[in-house]
Amino acid sequence: MAATGYIEGIMQRTSPTIVVYYYLNGSRESIEVPITQRSFRKFMLMQEDFIQLEFSLAEPISFGIGSYFTDGIFGTFYVISEQMPKYNKANGGYDYSLRFDAGYMRWGNYLHCLVSNNKRMEISWSLTDKLAVHAQQIADNVNIVFPPEVREVYDTSTGTTKYISTGYAVMVDDIEGASEIKLLPYDGINIIQALNDIAEKYNCEWWITDDGITIGNTTYGHVIHFGKCELDNNRFTLVVGENADSIDATRDQQSFANRLYAYGGTQNIPENYD
Repeated sequence: MAATGYIEGIMQRTSPTIVVYYYLNGSRESIEVPITQRSFRKFMLMQEDFIQLEFSLAEPISFGIGSYFTDGIFGTFYVISEQMPKYNKANGGYDYSLRFDAGYMRWGNYLHCLVSNNKRMEISWSLTDKLAVHAQQIADNVNIVFPPEVREVYDTSTGTTKYISTGYAVMVDDIEGASEIKLLPYDGINIIQALNDIAEKYNCEWWITDDGITIGNTTYGHVIHFGKCELDNNRFTLVVGENADSIDATRDQQSFANRLYAYGGTQNIPENYD
């Protein structure tokens, strides 16, 4: 796997609460929960992208898989695995450390299948082709599992109605080796793992934007936007008052560092490093 971006910061909000939706006996219910100082967001390129809300309730609620909230900056995040609260003996309530993953992380709950004639077929298969063809299978799987929204748009110039699909598209950067034909086995793995396997095989990365799935290199100038946080040249910038409430420092009483050295290949070390 190539370069890895990382961010962790406290969720900053003008509102002290957020509305979480969950399902009870088939009906959608909602509850307003506090955004405490212990709540945070964590992102690791190709690995993790989640917001964790830490709060307490007097009565337990089952936030099952599919529970979600929509945030004005980061978007919609979902519960994708079973989670249970802890009983608090001190006050008789229930403490939650509830993890909500970015929408695309739900792909990890579905197997990566061979898609043919718009149908998901075999779960154990292999493909020998270029990077773009491997990547298109990812998009095909996602758009079947999560059918794209179709909108009607009236074209005043022609007087006709167009139907626009907002399904995921796949974009492959012009990276070295993208045109090489390579064999990749997909033996009962999920969609996220398949993306990671493709990236490892072609020595690149993948990330999700509003436009779709991009497979390429974040090295040397790509900017990846995640809400108000940006990854630029493989560095995230946290700004107190913008995308973080506070940034704490800890001191090691035994030793101190005043210089950092980077070791490794040139792919993950920028040309202007000194």
